[in-house]
Amino acid sequence: MPTKRRLAKRRTEIPAVDWDMVFLSGYDFLGDLTEYGITGDDQAREAARGAWSVLGASYMADWKPDAHHPLPWAAVKFGLPEGFTGGLI
Repeated sequence: MPTKRRLAKRRTEIPAVDWDMVFLSGYDFLGDLTEYGITGDDQAREAARGAWSVLGASYMADWKPDAHHPLPWAAVKFGLPEGFTGGLI
């Protein structure tokens, strides 16, 4: 009797850590999103809008501004996330 063919379980959500570079700069310099089918900076920036609405508040909770990045690219482009209650310097 042939064995049952098992389909690989596919994750549909992308972990927050893989969005870090795109949220910071608007570019996927490290190629973290390619394994999820997002294969270009234009595609990454388009997909970042939806990801920012879900993950933005937790990203901003850990945000440490510096001289070069007072705010991440995603906060400038899409606005501060809904539910963000932290203070900025």
